[in-house]
Amino acid sequence: MTKLKDKELFKDNTTEELEQFYDEYRNTEEGKFPRCLDPYILSFRKKYNYQIDNKEALHIVANILLDEICDRKYSDNNYEYLVPSVMNRGLDKESGNMVFGAAFYIGEDDIRILAEPFMSEGQIVSAPLIKIRKNTLSYGISRNDDNGKPVFTGDIVMYDYMENPYVIQMEYEPYRIIAFDPVTEDEQVVFVDTPLKIIGNIFQNPNLIKK
Repeated sequence: MTKLKDKELFKDNTTEELEQFYDEYRNTEEGKFPRCLDPYILSFRKKYNYQIDNKEALHIVANILLDEICDRKYSDNNYEYLVPSVMNRGLDKESGNMVFGAAFYIGEDDIRILAEPFMSEGQIVSAPLIKIRKNTLSYGISRNDDNGKPVFTGDIVMYDYMENPYVIQMEYEPYRIIAFDPVTEDEQVVFVDTPLKIIGNIFQNPNLIKK
């Protein structure tokens, strides 16, 4: 996933404070916002002229926070971040927050996201393995929408000139990425240059689908 970076966001905080922020973020109940991140979310949204909503800003700020923690703790040890060839996402089973990274199948009802993998001297170093809700596992489709946001299966999008919202899905016979209108059951193939605008996803914003 291409992340919006802001290395200045937490420059005045100690590493201990940042770790406390991240613990509070991980333990915040679904649908609620960790109060400790409020000023940083506001600052981040202001920087991008409020074009990013609160929920999306929370996810981005949390990733920036974890990046900053890892940079401070491991910058002197020749660590190098890995970029997964296939990006996944899913809802944290405990907090309900969306997490991004590489997915690992642990068991039938146990799928986890390796949120921030990194390497030291060619070996993968321990990183957070976050258990996600199985039915929320999504796959990046290797393209962005018209606003530069990475598109995943399960995203609700405005497709080209169509009036109804469509859902991004993956078909296997034949293998292709499609946009599906749950109301009219219309299917449209997603091409590299198809105009798309993400307005939410089926896991966190099911109400966006018109009945």
